Amino acid sequence: VLAERFNWLLTAIGTLLFPPDSHAANAEASARTAQILMDDDRLCGERLYIRTERQTLLKLPKSGAVAFSIHTYSDPLSAIAKDRESLAGMRDALASYSAARLGYSAMIDIRAPVLRWIDRRLDAL
Repeated sequence: VLAERFNWLLTAIGTLLFPPDSHAANAEASARTAQILMDDDRLCGERLYIRTERQTLLKLPKSGAVAFSIHTYSDPLSAIAKDRESLAGMRDALASYSAARLGYSAMIDIRAPVLRWIDRRLDAL
């Protein structure tokens, strides 16, 4: 592997393949879900998904060409509800992200309810 990176975001879209115009689709889904979560942040675990992508560049031995690969994972946010380390890490990341970073991933409107949901989970552990 020449290079490897991981990225993640919270999204209301649970499918592995995003619809066409993925940024717009994610922003629309997150905005709709944010309205629900502002009223009841207890729903974060079932309404949001942790989407992670592993992206790699690999030089092919015979041709010398470089291949790009992407592997996508999508799990409900509730998957980390009982994992103190994961909850704390996500809380710290979300709290530290700039508005530009949150905006790029359409997480601005869901950040506050997710932070409340995380704090409630941490208090219960």
